[in-house]
Amino acid sequence: MWEGILSLPEHDQTRTFVLLDDKEVVGFSLTLPGRDDDLDATSTAEFAGLYFVPSHWRRGLRTKLQNRGLDELRNQGFQGAVLWVLEDNSAARAFYEATGWKFDKRDPSYRDFNAACIRYRRLL
Repeated sequence: MWEGILSLPEHDQTRTFVLLDDKEVVGFSLTLPGRDDDLDATSTAEFAGLYFVPSHWRRGLRTKLQNRGLDELRNQGFQGAVLWVLEDNSAARAFYEATGWKFDKRDPSYRDFNAACIRYRRLL
């Protein structure tokens, strides 16, 4: 996965940010132009990943990494962003809602997850 993400062409708008703790990856975020059919990929980006190891939760690091990604999307000229989260992932949903993301729509079998997912949206 990392090889594929990090080998994208330089002109591509995909960005990956990695947070290290003593040379160990403890979190990462991934942003790219919106991939959903109902989005204008020139104006709406997708926050395709924001993950942290549990030992580093509740330290403000997710918010910091999320804000870094959102700043980069603004710098790239995007006006809004979406993200998908498993409907049953109440901790992630609470985090996104607390940081300004709003419910957008539900998909009962989103992409390869074969599980119900919720899309959130926010303006940049």
